[in-house]
Amino acid sequence: MKKGFARYLPIWLIMFAATLIIFNIIQTELNISLKPIYYPVIIVFALELIIASYVLNYKTKDISQPLFIYSLIGLAIVFIINNLLIFLGVYESWIYTIANVITLSLHYIFLLTMNASLSANKERDENIKNKTDFMLNTTNKVKSLYDITKNEDIYRLYESLKYSNKDIKNNVEYQKQLENYIDSLRNIKDGKTIKNKVDEIIDLIKNNNYK
Repeated sequence: MKKGFARYLPIWLIMFAATLIIFNIIQTELNISLKPIYYPVIIVFALELIIASYVLNYKTKDISQPLFIYSLIGLAIVFIINNLLIFLGVYESWIYTIANVITLSLHYIFLLTMNASLSANKERDENIKNKTDFMLNTTNKVKSLYDITKNEDIYRLYESLKYSNKDIKNNVEYQKQLENYIDSLRNIKDGKTIKNKVDEIIDLIKNNNYK
C-alpha cells in the first residue's frame, strides 16, 4: 500500500464512522428511520475512497503530499454534504444523488488537474536543475563574450541559450559539440563569419530542443 493512501485510510474510516454515528443519533432524536440511506452513503464513501486511492500513488513527496491534502479536503466535503442533506431531509430525494454525483465528479476532476499541474511543475524543475550545470555555464560564457564584443549576433545566441529548455544532462556528444562551436567564436573577427557560425549554433540548439 502506498504511503499516502496508508495515511489517508484511517482518516477516511473515522469520517465514515462519524457519518454513521451521526445518522444513528438523528434517528434516535427525531424518531425516524434512516435505514434506506445507509447503502447510498456506503456507495458514496466507497467511491470517494476509490478516487483517493487512484491519485495517492506517488512515491515523490512533492506530489503525493499536496494530493494527500486535497484528497482530505474532498473527503471533508463529502462528509459535510451527506450530513447536510440528512439534516435537510432530502436523503430519499433525487437531490441526494445529484448532489453527491456533482461533488465526487468535481473532486475527481480537481485531483486529476492538480496531479497534472504538479507533475508538469516537477518536470520543469527537473529541467532547470539539469540546465544549471553545463547550460548555465555555457550561457554565462556567451554573455561574457557579448559583453566584450557587443556583437548583436552573439547576443542572439545568448537569448537562444537562455530560453533553451531541453534536458541535455546525458547528451555528452551535444555538449561537446556546442562547447566547441562556442569556443570557436572567440577566434573569429569577421562579422559575417560570426553571423554564419551563430546561425549554425542556433540551428543546433533548436534541433536538440525538438528531439
